[in-house]
Amino acid sequence: MKNIILSILISLSTLSVIAQNENVIYSFKTRNNKVVQLIFNESDSIFIYRFLSKGKTELEIRDDLTDADTIFTVHGYHRGGGVENAAMDYNDIYFSNNGYDYDIYYVWAVNEEDPDVENDGIYGIKVLKDGIEIADMKGTKVISGSVYGWSFYDILPESKEN
Repeated sequence: MKNIILSILISLSTLSVIAQNENVIYSFKTRNNKVVQLIFNESDSIFIYRFLSKGKTELEIRDDLTDADTIFTVHGYHRGGGVENAAMDYNDIYFSNNGYDYDIYYVWAVNEEDPDVENDGIYGIKVLKDGIEIADMKGTKVISGSVYGWSFYDILPESKEN
């Protein structure tokens, strides 16, 4: 019995150390109450995508950003706005896994009818198979962090294809 309790305590302390090393830099909830997390462990340059359902991990992709085989890329566009064009911002984080392509997206544009009224961004995750969108899980609530602006450009390589 003592061995079982000791084993459980060691396991819990190990999980606690792992969790403390995780820096959730962006997370949001989808319409169907799934949670998308993007995590960056700066100490070991590991970038993680995690998809949770009811608190349990359904999919986790880890990428060691120090090697040449980077899985995640970022792409975006920002326009400051002015007299002849409305301000806008879009950012995408792309990755592939087991024949599926994923696009975590964020799109924001100024309210052209009334620029003083703040527009909420549109965000979510799209899943594609053979270039065809099979799911678009729109976000309903940002839990932590932001994709707005250039927050991921210091972490991930920029995609030149999209």
